Amino acid sequence: MNEEQKAILRMLSEGKITAEEAEQLMEAIGKPTPPAEPKVRIPVKEATEEEPAPPRRGPDIQAKIESKVAAKMEKVREKMARKQEKMQRKMEEMHRKMERKGFRPPKLPSTEKMDGMLEEMFGKDGRMFGMDGMLKEMFGEEGMFGKKGDAGTQAVEPSEGAKVILAVGGGDAMVQGTDETVLRIQGEPHQCQVSKSDDQVKVSAGGTDVRVSVPKSVGSVRASVGGGDLSMEGLPVPLEVTVGGGDLSVRDVGSVKARIEGGDAHFAEITGDVEARTEGGSIVLKTVTGRASLQSEGGNVYLSGVEGDIEVNSEGGSVEGEDISGSLTLSTLGGEIILTQCTAAVQVSSEGVTLRGSELSGPLQFSAEGGDIQLENVTSTEIEASSEGGNIEVKMDKITGGSIRLTAEKGRVNLWLDPASAFDLTMEPVGQDLDVHTDLPLEIVERSERSLKARLNGGGAQIALSSGEQGFVGIWSNRKEQS
Repeated sequence: MNEEQKAILRMLSEGKITAEEAEQLMEAIGKPTPPAEPKVRIPVKEATEEEPAPPRRGPDIQAKIESKVAAKMEKVREKMARKQEKMQRKMEEMHRKMERKGFRPPKLPSTEKMDGMLEEMFGKDGRMFGMDGMLKEMFGEEGMFGKKGDAGTQAVEPSEGAKVILAVGGGDAMVQGTDETVLRIQGEPHQCQVSKSDDQVKVSAGGTDVRVSVPKSVGSVRASVGGGDLSMEGLPVPLEVTVGGGDLSVRDVGSVKARIEGGDAHFAEITGDVEARTEGGSIVLKTVTGRASLQSEGGNVYLSGVEGDIEVNSEGGSVEGEDISGSLTLSTLGGEIILTQCTAAVQVSSEGVTLRGSELSGPLQFSAEGGDIQLENVTSTEIEASSEGGNIEVKMDKITGGSIRLTAEKGRVNLWLDPASAFDLTMEPVGQDLDVHTDLPLEIVERSERSLKARLNGGGAQIALSSGEQGFVGIWSNRKEQS
């Protein structure tokens, strides 16, 4: 291969010429096309020392191509110069966004340096090279998110009791406790930054998913994730969590304080306290032994296997609970309440909600505005329920002690009991004559137009039933239910 052929291949590899142009050059210098046979033969005079031979075509074509490339690159430079102001504006906007997300923003290049950066990108002869130089000029030696890690993993050893801060934007995050003393971060190394001080470790990531192993010996963890999901597991330390636009999953941890916007929150196997607030998402709470305070706007709340004291505030969503002990305080606006298999002391304040309960054995206190109260298979001996604008229906087994008070200001009251129950009964309307219905063999003690006192099987439990405008009060045998 001669020098001309090498030059052509070099220009092709550097992008100066196309494959078609390279082929034409090769044919021009290596395979000259013989002239067509002339109709009139003209003698050709051979070159002598006095008359130089015709110049070769290859170098002329090479110079023409290089000139063409140089002209194109000049146009590129002019176009880039016209867009320089637009680039500056976009970079300033990116600078502000990165600062808000907690990342180290790049150093904005000056106008004088822009030409040098373009030359670094394209070269004086139009070749594409030197991208590292431009990135270093913009972001420094450590890159956009700090020093690059090895094989996507970075490691740092926090001091005992240190605070860990995690900030992730545009990706999912998984945080897991470990018995090791080293904190490890797995993710795109160019997009993760780690910093450490005496009592704090900060991890920042943008545009990538990360997995973080946190030593259980740290003092606390604070995590903030935007635009992705967050899962945390196996950390017996206080957690403080904020999630925007994604879901949260927390399992096998100590105490946790969380705020979620636009996503659901799942908590399970929590040994400490839980404080959670969601906007537009649901809350699921399972197997929690500590205290829980939950607030949901526009989402549902599901409770299961909870032993501690629970406080729930819900707007626009339903609340469902089962297998709950301890105490449960509910405040709801809209939606529905369904409780099953609960031994907890339950206190409910609701507006526009239908409350349904089954297999409830703890003390019950219900107050409803605009909704019905329906309870069945109830073994609780302490029940106080009132409804404005709704009916009350309670179905119970045998009762011989305790206190039951049911009041419906604008609806009906119906109570079903085992005929073997023993109780003292007071029945009265709220605003008009009493309309009493029963199929039990009550012993009437006192009766008037507006009240009735009676007993069954010698008396025992204290039962008071009151009805409002309709004045309908019914007490029935649960062996033959009537409406």
